[in-house]
Amino acid sequence: MTLDSTNSQSNCFRFWYHMYGSDVGTLNIYLSNSTQSRIWSLSGGRANQWYEGQVSYEINSAHQIIIEGIRGKDFMGGISVDDLTF
Repeated sequence: MTLDSTNSQSNCFRFWYHMYGSDVGTLNIYLSNSTQSRIWSLSGGRANQWYEGQVSYEINSAHQIIIEGIRGKDFMGGISVDDLTF
């Protein structure tokens, strides 16, 4: 998704995530405009419940938030993301 920010105020990206299983990989959040940088990352399993994540960032131009899920070594884990807000 592409967002257009025309002021230099802090932006906040909020989301809910679920990372459960014996072999969960990594969840990454990137900020992309002319370059791409990782602004949030979490690896490994958690309890079988949903958690709220949030990351603040400053940018005053059109940009993208990229969500990347990297699987573990086998199929015994899962990553879900829901309820994205800006």
